[in-house]
Amino acid sequence: MLLQKPTKYVQASSSLSTTNQDNKDNEDDHEDNLSRYENPALGFRIKHPSDFRIAEITDSPVSMTISFEKIRIAPSTGAYLAVNATKENAGITFDELRESMSHSIKIGPGTRILENDTTLISGVTVYKVVQNHENSPFGRNAIAIFIGAIHDNTTYMLRSLSTDIETLQEMVDSFEFIN
Repeated sequence: MLLQKPTKYVQASSSLSTTNQDNKDNEDDHEDNLSRYENPALGFRIKHPSDFRIAEITDSPVSMTISFEKIRIAPSTGAYLAVNATKENAGITFDELRESMSHSIKIGPGTRILENDTTLISGVTVYKVVQNHENSPFGRNAIAIFIGAIHDNTTYMLRSLSTDIETLQEMVDSFEFIN
């Protein structure tokens, strides 16, 4: 018998995003209206397109995954972004987290790493890997972004895959720690 993890679907509040005026001619314009998801208990907030479904999945008493998934219009397109926050990180260091992420990133035919570096989000050092997938579940040339961080005794793992790099980048850029 499979054990079901408690899952709660939630609504986010709307907030206007800024639009880049230089991209007016882009045929695939993004919505001007993004919604905001904020979870003070987990210590982060993020903006996402309003047509994304959000699920809060309790992995354990100290770990929760928040999943953002685009409602698919056609099988060859789509996007998802998931943030896992695990409290009481059991003493894992940033270097151990980075090493663990490096070993778990799969490279194979049609997959290549575009970026592999440390950066800052809200003043917190994070490890970021960006990959291109030619044959993803959502179609050709999907982008995957993985981010790992340790902040306020919580380990954060962000993973995403999308055929719409602009929307994915907007979401990743809007992620911030709030504690």
